[in-house]
This record gives sequence, structure tokens and C-alpha cells, in this order.
Amino acid sequence: MLNRMLALVCLFCAACSVPPDRVAFSDPIPSASVQKIYVTTSRLPSTEPIDARQDRNARVNFARFDVSIPPTHELGQIEWPDGPVDPETDFAVVGQQDLKTNEGFIRTLRGL
Repeated sequence: MLNRMLALVCLFCAACSVPPDRVAFSDPIPSASVQKIYVTTSRLPSTEPIDARQDRNARVNFARFDVSIPPTHELGQIEWPDGPVDPETDFAVVGQQDLKTNEGFIRTLRGL
């Protein structure tokens, strides 16, 4: 139940704000905790800055991201990397899964 609430809170927060373009991928480290974040979006996946006229898609995308929380994390803060990500001190994405469809998303959530 706690994981579901965390996922809902994260989805709500993501929908209400524009995240900085500092999301980084890394290998996991044993001393960090990892939280699974579930995402549904109509934004197009891209490595380019979002163009306001072309950032939406008719198709909805579903995914899970495994986010590493650094052992030095302070409650209420997000430790964004300022350069190359260091999972000892920064939040980092350490895994991801494309859930493909609405059915795949629901099946994954029911398995929690």
C-alpha cells in the first residue's frame, strides 16, 4: 500500500512541475535505497529539449523507473547531479522498464 501511495504522489508531483533537465542514469550502489516510480505520459521520448509545439503524442506511454536515493539524502530535498552523476550523493535512475500498454501498466501495479 505504501508503494502505491508513493507512486501516486510522484505521479501527481511530476504532473504539476517541470523537472530540471538533470536526470541521470547510473549503476546501483549497495548503500543506496531504490524506489520504483511508475509513469504514464503522452510526451514523446526524446534526448532533445522539448519543443512546445511537438512534445505531445496521441499515444500514451507507460514505464517504470528505478530511482536510487543516495545514502546522504536529506528529507525534503532532491539531490540533483551538477555534473556526472554520483549515486553516493545524487538521485539517479538505475533501471527502467517499458510497460508498453495500459494493460501492462495495470498488470505490473497489481503485482505489487
